[in-house]
Amino acid sequence: MFSVSVSTFNRLNTIKVFLNAWSNQSVLPNEICIGVDGSTDGTYEYLDKNKNNYPFLIKINYFERIKSIPFGLARCHNKNFEESASEYILITDDDAIPHKNLLYHHINNHKIFNRDVIVIGNRTWKGIEDVNEIYNNNLWNDLEISGELPLNSASCVFNNVSIKKNYLLGVGGYNVNMVHYNDGLDTDLGRRLIIKYNLDRVFCLKAITGRYVDIKDNQIWDTHKL
Repeated sequence: MFSVSVSTFNRLNTIKVFLNAWSNQSVLPNEICIGVDGSTDGTYEYLDKNKNNYPFLIKINYFERIKSIPFGLARCHNKNFEESASEYILITDDDAIPHKNLLYHHINNHKIFNRDVIVIGNRTWKGIEDVNEIYNNNLWNDLEISGELPLNSASCVFNNVSIKKNYLLGVGGYNVNMVHYNDGLDTDLGRRLIIKYNLDRVFCLKAITGRYVDIKDNQIWDTHKL
């Protein structure tokens, strides 16, 4: 069973595109857990009204902001991890639009190895049309797995990563006390998972996401990173 964890703040148009893309997956997730960081643009109301119109369970974790202070991406994901009912969790961003076979490849990669691993998908800043062209025309090498990443690799950005839920809970999820976001928050989580559980990371080229860009939505994203 697979859950998807995503957080969002005042990006209603983006989350609609995100959910539509996940609705078209060749293999559907069991649920999508959405951390709504005090959105005031109707995101929560839309999700609550339409949550039964999607082909998977939608769990909404809404956080009221106190004096406009962000609850934060880390806390939103951590709550999603706790609420998830699945064995595996795929962590992603609300503007990361998946190719239709993304979850299929994540599941397949977890099955390939006879041990637990962190599966890291591919990503591009291009739109979904370009992603489809890359995928359909095999514009990478023909290997499903390009090789396991060395432990000192910094490539552990959790916008297209899947792992067993118990490992995320075992290290306490994201470090909510980290001041700097960017990739440091992800790298910190990855390092703690590796140190505690000796997990290998596997890079899957074909589990690819593109990026949906809404200029208005993106202007307010930085107030949610903290």
